[in-house]
Amino acid sequence: MGQEVDAENLIRARGFADALVVLKDDAATVIVRANELAPLEVARIADVVIRTAGVRPENISVQARP
Repeated sequence: MGQEVDAENLIRARGFADALVVLKDDAATVIVRANELAPLEVARIADVVIRTAGVRPENISVQARP
């Protein structure tokens, strides 16, 4: 749970109003408050999860929710 909170805080620090990170097994699901995400934003969010939780990039799902 600590890794999830750390990742959420770092994503918020990068300018997103809200973020939810769910880690399960070797995968991560990230939901951020946004109408849409540019590819660069998805990459930045995934980088946070890779660095904080060690999840492989192909196991990270990033979704935008208004």
